[in-house]
Amino acid sequence: LYDSLDIGENGAVELVGADQVVRASGARKPAAAQVVGANSSENYFAAERPDSEVFITRCPVDDGSRITAYRRLTDLGLAVVVHLCNNEVLTAANPRAGHQRLGGRLVSVLL
Repeated sequence: LYDSLDIGENGAVELVGADQVVRASGARKPAAAQVVGANSSENYFAAERPDSEVFITRCPVDDGSRITAYRRLTDLGLAVVVHLCNNEVLTAANPRAGHQRLGGRLVSVLL
């Protein structure tokens, strides 16, 4: 399944049970995929958490920043979790932001 998703080189997809045990995991990097059977560091079934959420976490594999999103499948007792590397997600936006700053400076000089 994860091969059909564009999760980047450092991304991962997991199925986590209500007991916080990772049931399935897929990633391009072997270290990220070897978490099946381990306890998840997040409790996606805590009463105070919404059914779905997006937040920033630290990657235990490379200690980089990553975007994590999940959706609970309460009837199945599972949560689908997607981890995306911040750098990979923002790669397309970074050059565009630089061009916009440059354009803003040029307009300021002309005014």
